[in-house]
Amino acid sequence: MMKRNLSSRKLKRLLGFNIFDYDPDDQYKLTEDTRQLGLVVCRGTSVVLICPQDGMEAIPNPFIQQQEG
Repeated sequence: MMKRNLSSRKLKRLLGFNIFDYDPDDQYKLTEDTRQLGLVVCRGTSVVLICPQDGMEAIPNPFIQQQEG
């Protein structure tokens, strides 16, 4: 039996605070009925993008050094 090396996969993590969940039966149905989930951690190999209701805005990467010029 072969063992899979799970540590070689690069996992992405996305944290969300004060998250609300909407209608579980129809995600496209707009309703005022919500439930508060609080802190949500999304973890996986393909966490790409989650946008807030107001849209999104690109920011500079804080983990790379900015070139002076």
